[in-house]
Amino acid sequence: MVTIREVARESGVSAATVSHVLNGTRRVEPETAARVRAAIEKLGYRPLREYDRYGLRGIRLAGFFAHGTGMCACADFFGLLEQRLAEHKIQLVLIAAPETIPDGELRALQRFHRLSFCVVHTSVRVPPARREAPPL
Repeated sequence: MVTIREVARESGVSAATVSHVLNGTRRVEPETAARVRAAIEKLGYRPLREYDRYGLRGIRLAGFFAHGTGMCACADFFGLLEQRLAEHKIQLVLIAAPETIPDGELRALQRFHRLSFCVVHTSVRVPPARREAPPL
């Protein structure tokens, strides 16, 4: 799949400029915009949002975080879940997790594995996110 950086390299501009041309967020010189559009056409670039609504590269992944003992106890469930998700073209990713996952780490794992969504088994605890007091 062609990336925005490849389009930038082909058209001789930065990835930010390509983004501005695609999204219309800033004014770009007409000649530059034309070069970017020509590179997009030549390379066949398609924005990620056109691949699926979750912004992933054509594959949606569901992450299931469970403690080691939770995974063993749920083997039949995982098989069923995997079949159901496959019907919707979603691939299941099982991730062994420690008993407690800090909220920030869970989000980092979600980004790292490019997960569309996550399920956290009850054997794994995620502390509630800290909320700041609203300004007075």
